[in-house]
Amino acid sequence: MKAIHYAIFLLHLCAPLFAQNDCAPGMFYDHIGQNNDFTAIASLNNGDYLVGGNTFASGVTPLQQKMYFARVDACGQSIWTAVYGQTNEAFTVADIHHPSGTDYFVAAVQYRHYNSDLYYFGLVKLNLLGDTLWMRKYMAGSNQAMPNSVIQTTDGGFALAGYTKNTVGNNNNIWFIKTDSQGNIQWDKNYNTNNSIETAKQVIQLPDEGYLLMGTRFSGVATNILLLRTNAQGLPIWAHTYGNNFITEGNHIIPTTYGYLIAGKQYDEELGLASYGPYLLKVDTLGNMLWESSYPKSQFYPHSIERVMQLPNDVVMCLANVYPSEGPANGCLIKVDNQGNMTWGMYYQNAATSLMGNDCFFDFQPAPNGGYMICGFSFTGTPLHIYDAWIVRTDSLGNACPPYNGCWVVGVQDNSPPLDGSGGGGMVVYPNPATNTLLINATHLTAAHVLTISLYTPQGQLATRHTAPGGATIQLHTHTLPLGIYYCHIQVNGQTPQTQKLVIIR
Repeated sequence: MKAIHYAIFLLHLCAPLFAQNDCAPGMFYDHIGQNNDFTAIASLNNGDYLVGGNTFASGVTPLQQKMYFARVDACGQSIWTAVYGQTNEAFTVADIHHPSGTDYFVAAVQYRHYNSDLYYFGLVKLNLLGDTLWMRKYMAGSNQAMPNSVIQTTDGGFALAGYTKNTVGNNNNIWFIKTDSQGNIQWDKNYNTNNSIETAKQVIQLPDEGYLLMGTRFSGVATNILLLRTNAQGLPIWAHTYGNNFITEGNHIIPTTYGYLIAGKQYDEELGLASYGPYLLKVDTLGNMLWESSYPKSQFYPHSIERVMQLPNDVVMCLANVYPSEGPANGCLIKVDNQGNMTWGMYYQNAATSLMGNDCFFDFQPAPNGGYMICGFSFTGTPLHIYDAWIVRTDSLGNACPPYNGCWVVGVQDNSPPLDGSGGGGMVVYPNPATNTLLINATHLTAAHVLTISLYTPQGQLATRHTAPGGATIQLHTHTLPLGIYYCHIQVNGQTPQTQKLVIIR
């Protein structure tokens, strides 16, 4: 009874802006019956993808965790997989980076050896066949240390950023390492910019060859987002913090028009640690705030944005996870306009085990036709292990379906204006392409709203028309229509219709 109650509650909360992907999307990757995840994904020039993560057996000490890498094509088919690590070693893959046009990629990993029990930043270079070219280890000490981000620098070297607790008082300090092209340290910096606890989540190299570090600062009163600007030698130039004087955390930063966009989560001080919601922050190149958006949150249904991607016209796609207080977590896509307003969201579950374990997203890249290739892990609940690495591919509207004939059935790029404004804000039309049925998500409306849905040919001829009340997902049968391109007009209560281009296939 508890599970049934949770399912109804979850759908009720998602109704205004979120749709559920009801199929069991994606591909699962299992290394010899162990627990696996993919935490980072990178695109190759030929359309393939590199993914990196971790693998370990159930019930085994985390000190035996190994690196897990794979190369997959755009259909999710594995080209190769590779696992690295010995029984007395522990690796945690935090980030991977593929410099465009090169024949290699690098991974930032935490390394810990069982015998010495010391922590290291690790930098691993592999070729595109999965062979290890070299590995460098930078000793931090006996306390926790973790590299969270790696990039290639303009001189062919690499920069790693994260944190170390091997400090006076064992408080987190930012640790920033710059190497040459072979991974040899050129310089490293340890920052504590305000006598506080600080962590770097990501590093970006700037046009003047300086760096921008994004992370968090805990001052003893509040946790805030920290931006630290340095010169090319890693010397600080300025630092800014942002937040609500309670808890605001950043997970990802990207360059945008006139500045940077930071994505993460923000806690509600009145609801406390039980409640947090998606958070976006736009700053200019000097770190001055342009705008911020924190989205609806409750103690029952928190969200966290893990990654963000810039789309045309400053529109943003967010990769997130949702964590209900009852039941498992789900991966999520959220589309946001250029002022930070949420326009639609889609969450994803492994349908076979959706009420038993977490299905989480960690990173994503663009896919063909305006879609997205997403990596994470999914609860599969098999006898020998619990979690499998997971890759989901969607179309531009977030629709994802199981693989079919070796590849995902996904839609075309959505080039039409979104369905918004008084004519039916928040409507999502899917799948695109459609086959026998077209679905119109009108759950954000009420039954008092009357929708008139019309399909027109490119020549302007009416192909079919359907009238239905709002408050539900409406089905429009298309099995009798000829194949081809159509324009879907949706009119609510006689107001100005909104239009979306779609394709019907068989």
